[in-house]
Amino acid sequence: MKSLDRSKPKRQMGLKDQSILCINLGSSSLKLALFEASNLKLQAREKKKKKDTHFELKDDLNHSIYHQALPDNAFDNWWQCLFAYLAKNDIRLLASGHRVVHGGPYTQPVRMSEDNLQALEGLIPFAPFHQGENLKGIKKMLSFDAELLQIACFDTSFHETMPRKEKQYAIPERFYDQGIQKYGFHGLSFESILRQLNDTEPSLIGKRLVIAHLGSGSSLCAVKSGKSVATTMGLTPLDGLIMATRAGKFDPALILNLLKQGYELAEIETIVFQESGLKALAGEADMKRLLERTDTKAQQALEHYVYSIQQHLALMVAALGGIDGLIFTGGIGEHAKTIWYTVCQEASWLGIRLREIDSTKLPCHISAEESEVDVWVLKSQEERIIAEHTKKLALQAC
Repeated sequence: MKSLDRSKPKRQMGLKDQSILCINLGSSSLKLALFEASNLKLQAREKKKKKDTHFELKDDLNHSIYHQALPDNAFDNWWQCLFAYLAKNDIRLLASGHRVVHGGPYTQPVRMSEDNLQALEGLIPFAPFHQGENLKGIKKMLSFDAELLQIACFDTSFHETMPRKEKQYAIPERFYDQGIQKYGFHGLSFESILRQLNDTEPSLIGKRLVIAHLGSGSSLCAVKSGKSVATTMGLTPLDGLIMATRAGKFDPALILNLLKQGYELAEIETIVFQESGLKALAGEADMKRLLERTDTKAQQALEHYVYSIQQHLALMVAALGGIDGLIFTGGIGEHAKTIWYTVCQEASWLGIRLREIDSTKLPCHISAEESEVDVWVLKSQEERIIAEHTKKLALQAC
């Protein structure tokens, strides 16, 4: 394998002539974004799910600029359409940035090297349904241009500022020394929210905030003076809130019990990561459909979900010693008004009061004037943060 670590970007030309490609590849979804390297203006984006049979790029006004059927209608062939678009439009890349869920010991974005790639592959057991897919994006880009600078940006890095009392589990210390600790995730999303708040409500940046990233994977983060001090996910993206197909918090002895019953480790992994959460409670994991259902199972699943958020919100507030701002983001956080409205109603003991809202065009300030807590709904912009980190490291390599 050729070395992935390059002393400088391949093409020496002005930034205005180059682009930065950001890839967020998961097991069942893909997000792509192409930015002008000079000013990070969005040029094109794609968001697709595994069931989709077409590849479509849109511009910053949401107009379709490229549309093509996926070869063999296969999700895994997205890269063929992407490479065709880049070649057809003579788009020259400064670098490619990638979301990587688990960074382990890496606390900052890194330029990829053979050693780095091997180390990140070693973390696959801690994010079994994320990490390997993330790394596939890097390998696909290498097949396109082996000389292209590849930057990995980690969801875990944002939480490096958490104190030891939050990171360390109460198990023998030798495990902590081996890196067995709470890492937390969704860091790129949390970072993007702080960046937006700095523009929309800068007075909140130095205060006590809870950011709720609610999507198929969900977590809360307690932020104090712009730094993560606590979060709900742990060593893996399984812990914390009830999620679409993930169990969230449960007694770890359940795993021991299943092993004693004769279940294989792979079976248990599938159960807790892919067959639990809302899917286990209601028979399906899609929040939009659950909100449309009126049956008892769906209603109970939604009650479980909101209750899980309430419990963990209290933990985050305790870690902060109070709360000044609450921000909802992620696919559910941005679009499921019923969820954040119910969460805020149940959290009225914190002094949260909401105003009447006709439209939730983002960014949206949803708290009433008399509310003791500022409440916002903001769009997660992970790809933008990846682009910023990628540009910074690419320029350092020049």
